[in-house]
Amino acid sequence: MPSLKVYTGPFKGYYYFSPQILKSVQTKQNDFIVILPVNRAVRLFRRKLIDTSPDKVLINPPVFTFNDILLQLYRTIPGAKRVITGEMLHLIVENILDKKISELKYLSSGGSAADSLVKKTTEIITELRRFGYDSTEFENIQISDKSDTPLKYDNFRILLNALDKQFGHHLIDEPFALHTAAKILNENQFQSHFPAVKNIYISGYGLFTPAMFLLIEKLSNWCDVHLKLEHQIDNPDLFAHTQAAMERFTSMNAQIIESENQN
Repeated sequence: MPSLKVYTGPFKGYYYFSPQILKSVQTKQNDFIVILPVNRAVRLFRRKLIDTSPDKVLINPPVFTFNDILLQLYRTIPGAKRVITGEMLHLIVENILDKKISELKYLSSGGSAADSLVKKTTEIITELRRFGYDSTEFENIQISDKSDTPLKYDNFRILLNALDKQFGHHLIDEPFALHTAAKILNENQFQSHFPAVKNIYISGYGLFTPAMFLLIEKLSNWCDVHLKLEHQIDNPDLFAHTQAAMERFTSMNAQIIESENQN
């Protein structure tokens, strides 16, 4: 039965599940996906899997970052929009600021949009989109959440409205595409793109976006998900940075396996 197993303990590198994965490759049981936090780790581990395979041939080893796999899955969704780059998002935000700077009293005194303002605004917009905010979702933020800084809230409401209009029905930024993929993905779409996958190994992550949590939760209903989390239940102060993740995984009914009890 599919499940989520969270292995806790100190950080031990990106390749915590390497023994299990390499054994699968050696026996030609390529029924897994590996998710690692950085592109360099992905490249190195793909090379290791190829070198480990009996005939030194393993086409497209299934090793990804969360961004990589979510972007691939987004592009399989019917009606998927064209995903723009971060550089293009920066230019679009700059264009919006130029046109609407006089309305954005919190962001500017009414002058031109300086490069530093464009950069910082793009970074904030990127984070809002990564956490699933389009203009509609941002409008739905409860009044108590925005009452302390109404002008700031209003400025970003204007920006997100303008961004949605600019994108229309054809474009989407990468952070919001990742969130959309996790939200829309169903089992048939996943199995169609990754047939016969039984095990998913995730390690090296401490911070998770809503899209990552949602993808993990969905995958654990379809496959066995094995996740290494830098955390110790009996030392909450030292591992406070992963406490929120631990609570979220616990709410998913994850099986928590402490390092000394691992099999």
